[in-house]
Amino acid sequence: MQRRRPRWLSIALGLALVPSVVPAYAQDEIECSREPTRIDRVTNPRSAIPGYPDRRVTTAETIDYFRQVAEESPRVQTATYARSWKGTPLVYSLVATPTNLRRVEEIARSQQRLRDPRRLRASEAGDLADSTPAIVWYSANVHGNETSGSDAAVEILYELASRTDCEVLQMLDNLVIGIMPNQNPDGRDIASRTNAYSFDMNRDWFARTQPETDGKLKILARYPPVMFIDAHEMGSSNFFFPPNSDPIYHEISNQSLSWINNIYGKAMAKAFDERQSSDPANWDYFNYSIYDLFYMGYGDTVPTTAFTAAGMTFEKGTADPDRQRWVEQFVAGWTSLKAAADNKDRILREYYEAHVAALREGRAGKLEPNLVLQPENKVQRQVPNLTVRHYFINPSRARPEVLRLLRRLMSMGVEAYRLTERLRVPALHRYGRRPRAGVVPKGHFWIPLAQPQKRWVQALLHEDSYVPFPYFYDVTAWSNPLLMNLDAAFTGSEVQPVGRRLRHLPRPRLRGPAASARFFWWRGDSPGAVAAAIGLEREGVPVSRLQRTEQAGARRLPEGAFVVPARAGFDALVLRWARSQLLEINSSTARRPTGLPVNVPRVAVYYPSGPLDNAPAFLRYAAPIGESLGHLAYTLEQRWEMSFDLLNAAEVAAGRLTLGEYDVFIVPGIPAEELEPAEPQIRSWIEGGGTYVGTARPGATGGTPFAVRHGYTTAELTTSGAAIPGTLFRVRVKDRGPVSLGALRRAYWYNLGEDLLSLSESGRNVATYPSTATNIFFSAYAEGEGELKGTAALVHEKLGDGQVVLFSGEPNFRAFTEGSAFFLANALLLQRPPLQLVDVASPSVATAVRQAMKSAARQTATGPGRPIRIEVPAAQTRHTLELLREFDDSVSVAHRGDRAVFEFLNPQGLDVEGHPFAYRLLPSLRDAGIVVLLAIL
Repeated sequence: MQRRRPRWLSIALGLALVPSVVPAYAQDEIECSREPTRIDRVTNPRSAIPGYPDRRVTTAETIDYFRQVAEESPRVQTATYARSWKGTPLVYSLVATPTNLRRVEEIARSQQRLRDPRRLRASEAGDLADSTPAIVWYSANVHGNETSGSDAAVEILYELASRTDCEVLQMLDNLVIGIMPNQNPDGRDIASRTNAYSFDMNRDWFARTQPETDGKLKILARYPPVMFIDAHEMGSSNFFFPPNSDPIYHEISNQSLSWINNIYGKAMAKAFDERQSSDPANWDYFNYSIYDLFYMGYGDTVPTTAFTAAGMTFEKGTADPDRQRWVEQFVAGWTSLKAAADNKDRILREYYEAHVAALREGRAGKLEPNLVLQPENKVQRQVPNLTVRHYFINPSRARPEVLRLLRRLMSMGVEAYRLTERLRVPALHRYGRRPRAGVVPKGHFWIPLAQPQKRWVQALLHEDSYVPFPYFYDVTAWSNPLLMNLDAAFTGSEVQPVGRRLRHLPRPRLRGPAASARFFWWRGDSPGAVAAAIGLEREGVPVSRLQRTEQAGARRLPEGAFVVPARAGFDALVLRWARSQLLEINSSTARRPTGLPVNVPRVAVYYPSGPLDNAPAFLRYAAPIGESLGHLAYTLEQRWEMSFDLLNAAEVAAGRLTLGEYDVFIVPGIPAEELEPAEPQIRSWIEGGGTYVGTARPGATGGTPFAVRHGYTTAELTTSGAAIPGTLFRVRVKDRGPVSLGALRRAYWYNLGEDLLSLSESGRNVATYPSTATNIFFSAYAEGEGELKGTAALVHEKLGDGQVVLFSGEPNFRAFTEGSAFFLANALLLQRPPLQLVDVASPSVATAVRQAMKSAARQTATGPGRPIRIEVPAAQTRHTLELLREFDDSVSVAHRGDRAVFEFLNPQGLDVEGHPFAYRLLPSLRDAGIVVLLAIL
């Protein structure tokens, strides 16, 4: 019997309704009802979960319920897409008609076909769009302390699995609905925003460093979404859903923006308006504010850009009771699913057209222009008149990072090639440089823009993100070649590269005959190369490192390369580490060159006070205080497979550094005030031969400000007035000492607006910003960047028989700045006592210490969170100050040219949704008629 497809919108909560019962799943033979009807075999969550929905569902209850419904309903398949660091399964369900569920892989292949216009004519695409269900996803709880979306996911699953009325049957006919109820179980279990290693996984999407993120993206690549909902919470009583705030990343398709704003946004506004008319105390919502569609780490921007989907963030205020939060999340999610079902044919047709446009633009080398959607905004920075057709990557330089980048591309459907012939290019752009004629050698990787995934290629490989509008909810720079410090280039020239398609990533391997080899070697130009050297040495394989380029037979081995003898059994260990760290190992029959022996460092890491409870601290500390520490712990333990100990201030003061015979003490970018009583022990340990490594966060926070404060260096810190919201800068690597061994002459440094670090007068200035502002190249956005000229990014100082390595910022930011993390890895290998490091005969040590202490006295720790910064025309200073003081009278004001600069300190580093008033600042200023020229929230 033909089903009736209703034209009316019934967001049936079904919560107080007594359903009629249909005894079996004979839905293909029944006449559907316009009123909610149910199947009695599916357990109501109110029965399965006592207290639901008036209390929050636990992680275990969610998992159990999703598995139970899959057993009860042939409409539901439930499986695990990943496990958290603590081993908790992350479950997902696919929901569809039993027939569609049985052929879900075929449906996924059909949707994939719509993504490739080269193999599908428009007429065929139209037929496929009409006959194929669309795949959509609802996800929640990526921030563990934002719970209501997960509870709503339980209800969405129940409604879809149990109801037999027309509304649900139409949705199941037209859609395959994926549900991820809990993306961060470890965080939910302890009410932490972040996961076990303190990662905010709504910043991890392009880098996919965490198993929770990586597993999720594998499932989405298998069942690609045309809509992806990411349900969050914020600190208010209202609800946000799109349209989004500006800025919007320029490569997002017009079709995606149209779906987000004109289909889903309008449907949700109608649903909320209808409910508010009868319940005026609830159902408040807003759009066009706070939540942008720009940074490629979010759960809305990545699905929108990489899958050409409608990626949407929902934010429900936590000031409301659990039940109200739950029901509003449910209505927003259900309304969007219903809108997707109602518009399925149109969406899939436009989905195909969006990929036609991407392919056409890629062939022409055209980048999409910037645009703004908020009515009062204007584009302030346009995408330049730049043609881009091809990207090229050197496979030899920093090979582990090259392979990671290729994986990020290929796992999302990007086509990558390896050149089989050398290529002459009339205008070859090295990043940050003017184009010039050049040759790309045979063997380089080649990624053309002329492919359906053009937008994701550009999003990851761009030189600049081309910020259209100066409002920043998060960072602005994520150019992967710059983050990884790769030898890469691009061109807009109409050249004809000849290459072979990569079907699989090149495997780490052992090149050459192992049986007749006299030694093995690998390039020492990546963090993984250092990690492999330390790991092999720990397993009893003697490793040495070349301090200069050396000849070995017919081969020149580069400086920084690692060398091991080819003894029996070593080849298997070497190959194991090659696979672990994505290295290419070379064998040689020449005489083994000599180098400095590698020693396994005994590493201690500072952590704030608190009980360990017999578990590593980084498994409990949550952002903001634990972000730098957690990311460091993840990198050391998971990426580099290194052991380390955590020491708190009391343990350091008690002499644990000396008693533990540690070689390296790392103080990451976390508050270090608790270390003050332990400072004499730290200084004594350094002077006795230890290596102190400090990093920094905004607000004079971390190990570097601690070292400056106590005179471990002649460098000084100065507060910066520049507006730098998270930007990649090129720095010069002049020093050829042990910290920079194997590095290129230039590197890229992530800057979050930390304090400026002056040049050291008595040590090595390993990496520095250019001495003239005109030479400063940066990717993304900055104002007042001239303040950086001539300052230090990395200082290496001698102190007694020990040494101090200080970073001006965070070299391991979000574990995706592998280029600067290489210098951190090198610092772990510093010899004891220090080699090739001499004091410079400038001011005496005593004078230098006094200068540093004087400078440090002006530094007050106000981090690790960057301040909230708002700039308005100077003429509006008084009015703005009066308004901002209503939020917090501690707001400061300064003037920069014709602008007034207002700052609220944010010492805990709270994001907008967790901050008590940040989300209200811009709407209040806008309503008061104040022109906001820049906002860093």
